[in-house]
Amino acid sequence: MEAVEEADGKGCVYFCSLSAVTPPEHVKIAVDAALAFRRGERPWNGLRRAGTPEARGETGSTKAKNDDAALIAATTAGQELSEEDHLLDDLFDAVLDHEDRLAAELAAQGLEKGISTQSLLDDALIAAMDDVGDEFSEGTIFVPEMLMAARAMKAGLEVLRPALAQTGEPPKGLVLLATVQGDVHDIGKNLVGMMLEGAGYEVVDLGVNVRPEEVLERANELKPDVVCLSALLTTSMPSMQKTVALFKKVESVYPMIVGGAPVTEEFALKIGADGYGENAPHAVETVHRLVAMGLGAQSAA
Repeated sequence: MEAVEEADGKGCVYFCSLSAVTPPEHVKIAVDAALAFRRGERPWNGLRRAGTPEARGETGSTKAKNDDAALIAATTAGQELSEEDHLLDDLFDAVLDHEDRLAAELAAQGLEKGISTQSLLDDALIAAMDDVGDEFSEGTIFVPEMLMAARAMKAGLEVLRPALAQTGEPPKGLVLLATVQGDVHDIGKNLVGMMLEGAGYEVVDLGVNVRPEEVLERANELKPDVVCLSALLTTSMPSMQKTVALFKKVESVYPMIVGGAPVTEEFALKIGADGYGENAPHAVETVHRLVAMGLGAQSAA
């Protein structure tokens, strides 16, 4: 993917379609180039550049440099990392590097070496996704990167799931997810679901194009702590409003969070939702807050 071509006072930014598997470094190149071009910066005059600095052999990986520096600092201080710490760090990095297979392998190795399931979850998988959420909030990474990291986290989580069940540790809460009627988009919903699972919640995903009555029926059946509704189309926002209105009409005890590209906090307040998820990390934070308040049926039970 070429970032920019500049010559004779004219320039253009080349973009390809970005998907969930587009290399994140390519996404960042494209966005950085576009922002710089809009600012009037022209550092590429007469140059044609493609790929990343690492791919061109210009610099080493920033991450590798940071890892090396941390290891040198720990060794210098006489605090050489234990085998367990090394594995947890590697699992943490596998999530950040979007390495699904490696994350699963390292999670399995951790269990074999006797590392506690909770430590593998809290100190590696969840900790990595916390970092991902912070970077997304800061604007240094984007949805494709966050989605790939979440997939790697889920790959590790699937390995840990049987062991977690054996510990008898209850989930932090039960969350019901759905994309509202009239909308078949699910990337945002799926991302929220994966991040919630990684954070220790049980998640039931009703899928896409879900009728208001079906959401209420399943909520009454499952008695979740929180119901999360997603919409990507402005045309499906009325259905989101109808779903929330139906829950309010029957005086349900299930807190409701709404989110999606066209959804705003103002709209969430207008329709009477209990929370708003500006993005996936923010949605997870809102779930944490509502569960901590003990408003849901599970918490009340």
